[in-house]
Formats: sequence, C-alpha cells, structure tokens
Amino acid sequence: MVFFDREFMQNFLKSVEVLYINISVTYATLVFSYFFLSSDKPLNIKSPLYKRVLFGLICGAVSVYLDRDRYHLSDQIYYSFETVPMLVCVFYVGWLSALCAFLVNFFFSGMFTLDKMLLGLMLAGICYFRPWKDNNIRTFSIAVAIVVLVRTLSSVPFFSNWDVFAAFAFLSTL
Repeated sequence: MVFFDREFMQNFLKSVEVLYINISVTYATLVFSYFFLSSDKPLNIKSPLYKRVLFGLICGAVSVYLDRDRYHLSDQIYYSFETVPMLVCVFYVGWLSALCAFLVNFFFSGMFTLDKMLLGLMLAGICYFRPWKDNNIRTFSIAVAIVVLVRTLSSVPFFSNWDVFAAFAFLSTL
C-alpha cells in the first residue's frame, strides 16, 4: 500500500528545501544586522533613529527576498516567510522599523495587492498592542493570534478544499 505518490514526495522535498533556505536566510541576515547595529547596546525602541530605520530597511529587503519563494497551497493561496522579518522589527525595535520594512516590501513586491493590504492591517493590529514595550509571552501570543486570524480569515473565500485550508491555518502559526 502506497501512502504518497512520487509527485507528492518531490513537491514535499522541494518545499522542505525552500523552507530550510528561507529559515537560514532570515536567521543569518537578521542576526548579523541586529548585532552589527547594536554593537554596544541592544537594538530597541530607544536606539538612535538611523539604526532603527536601517534595521527596518534590512528587514524589508529580506522580506522582499522571502516573498519570491512561495509555498503554493492552491492557485490563489500561498505561504511565504515574508512576515517574519517584519514581526522581528515590531517586537524588538518598534513601530518605525516595522513601518520601514513594510514600505520596502510594499514598493518592491506588488504594491496595492490584497496580500499587502492585509499585511499592513496585520502589522497595524500588532503595533496597537506595543509589543516592543514588554516582550513577554502574553504579547507574543496576542500577536501570533492576530497573524493567524488575519491570514486565515482573509483566505477563506479562496478555498475549495478544506484539507488545504487546514494546512494553511497550521502554516500560518509557524
């Protein structure tokens, strides 16, 4: 009895490869830039303006790079890691860095699309809770809930297969 066909396994292995590359690029770039910009003090909301803006621009560039590798769940629905650098900005450096990252992503990958509008709405909702003030598990949980809620509810009209919808909801929490 065969559980998976050959095409499924090839797609799965390709998606694992893309996932690994995206995680590596995100981690390496953001950690390097964070430590470079915070040479003597940790980068936060009280850091100099140019450091916060520069970190936001770097996160935005990483976000644009990550947007090109999409894991397609259906013709209209995909998942990418583009939100991760922006969430890092919001949590550690504040709203200004997140705004810079969003603007770079907005202008260099699609501009006025539904995806970018929802991404902006999601970031605005997270900024409302000011997670940079107190980085604790409650604030993080609220932010993750907002991300999952916005991504999942905005994609409901596009799903015809509920198995794919369940996979998308699970991937949104990653």
